[in-house]
Amino acid sequence: MWSHYSQYRQGAVFGLDMEADLDFFVTPIRIDYKDSYEELNYLAHPDKSTIDTLKIKSSQWSYESEIRIYKNESGLHKISEKAIREVYFGINATQEDIDEIRSICSSKGLTNIHFFKGEKAHGSFKVVFEAL
Repeated sequence: MWSHYSQYRQGAVFGLDMEADLDFFVTPIRIDYKDSYEELNYLAHPDKSTIDTLKIKSSQWSYESEIRIYKNESGLHKISEKAIREVYFGINATQEDIDEIRSICSSKGLTNIHFFKGEKAHGSFKVVFEAL
């Protein structure tokens, strides 16, 4: 995940508790990882085509064990602040970014969040996270 989505491992990932905001997480979709897929025909099967587009990925990504949240309406959807449980900072996250996110959480009274910083594991291609 860090090498694909976090801009050179500088980003942050938020760990969320689905049970803390059931209204937001009402439509989780577990990803199906496959080596092939059927062609989609949106005009003949619009609902199936939409869901299949969202839930099927190549089997090479199966290690992600991804769950996606699907909303019927486009736009921003607010998540309850109570659902935020953890923040993981990438290996190259700056101290300025870490301090800013911690400050925002603190100013909103979010005191039950655990913060972690990634470090490269010696001798392997893994990232390990240490509590801040």
